[in-house]
Amino acid sequence: PDDSFSRVFKLINKEGKGCVVFINQENQSFNLINRLNLIKELQKENETKVPEIKMDEKDFGIGAQILHNLQISKMRLLTNDTQIKKRVGIIGYGLEIVENVAF
Repeated sequence: PDDSFSRVFKLINKEGKGCVVFINQENQSFNLINRLNLIKELQKENETKVPEIKMDEKDFGIGAQILHNLQISKMRLLTNDTQIKKRVGIIGYGLEIVENVAF
């Protein structure tokens, strides 16, 4: 089953510090609670792939504002995105991704 959440939290615990920011994509027909319920059902059925919801630049801006408000400036970004993109514009929030960490 897709154990992405477990892997993320294990990596954060191993590091001894970290932050998880969930963005509820209201413009999507699928809200966060429905998505988590779907993941739970898929895990019961031993399904390994969870449908992906693409984030847009507005979502990244909201996340950047949250991280800035938490006084996070430099970060190692945990990502399952196989096409890692340089996040232009986050420097405007005082953020710097020093490393992308695949999980």
